[in-house]
Amino acid sequence: MLMLFGTLVFLKGPLQGKELILFFRFLFLTAIFLYFTENYLDLSYDLLASGDVFSKPVEGQSLVLFGIPRMLGPFWDFRIQGIFGVLYLLIAIVSPDYKFKKIDIIIASLAVILSMSRGAMVLWACVILGASLYHSKTLPSVVFRLLGLFLVGVISIVSYSMFGGDEAKKTLSSFNILSEDGNALSQRGGFKDYSINSFFENPLGRGIGFLKSDLIDRNVLVGEVYYKKVSDAFIYIQMAEVGFLGFIFFILSLFELLFKRTMFGLMFLVGFLIQMTGTDVPDMGVHYFVILLLATAFLPERTVLRQE
Repeated sequence: MLMLFGTLVFLKGPLQGKELILFFRFLFLTAIFLYFTENYLDLSYDLLASGDVFSKPVEGQSLVLFGIPRMLGPFWDFRIQGIFGVLYLLIAIVSPDYKFKKIDIIIASLAVILSMSRGAMVLWACVILGASLYHSKTLPSVVFRLLGLFLVGVISIVSYSMFGGDEAKKTLSSFNILSEDGNALSQRGGFKDYSINSFFENPLGRGIGFLKSDLIDRNVLVGEVYYKKVSDAFIYIQMAEVGFLGFIFFILSLFELLFKRTMFGLMFLVGFLIQMTGTDVPDMGVHYFVILLLATAFLPERTVLRQE
């Protein structure tokens, strides 16, 4: 990330998609190759527990979801890997046609899927939908594509639910942002509920860092575990910490950066907001800065639909 950040800072001339595509292509190809090597899962557990990856040993974290090993990738985080896979996909889609475009789309999609980050998968679907609508030049074609994608989605979900058994139903339920179980998108209902209650107790805001600080005496019940700080529910944390007015400005700033008066930008924004309900992606420092930088740089500008 420091190499990429340095490149973006000291880059001479406009930011070009071809350099970033090449960067992400080799990055994720390497990650995918390592993922399919022998003992990937055991080696990942050993490296995390050794303390060599982070400043302290990490133990007790599951690297398997629905029976499938999750690819940590070069970021050593499923969520970061997933969202940068989506950005790789976005840049490849909006770039003019080139020789390896379809290959890059496949690599980017694999990076998202193997991360098993459900928030990133939702954002991936939003990018695909946004790209499809963006390339529709007339209003009837937009409606036709929406109906077609909706039918394909419904048929796929129903078929998976019918023939995939209990594991399929468990997987699908994990995407329900209204679930009371605290899944990946409504992640950890205890954090969400605590943040919402904190907001209603003080609608003007608690102050930046209040809910995420582990220095304040609190016990937040999530499942069967008590936590000293609130995480993994950024959109709710933001609302509680900055208050009603600050939260409105926060949402407006995202619209200003990402919407760009296109269906592509709107769908990316919707997916990003959904992902924020169940992850702390925006709390990842330089990663969040680069995410917004790349998204605003490569999301296409407005086009006008012909009413015919």
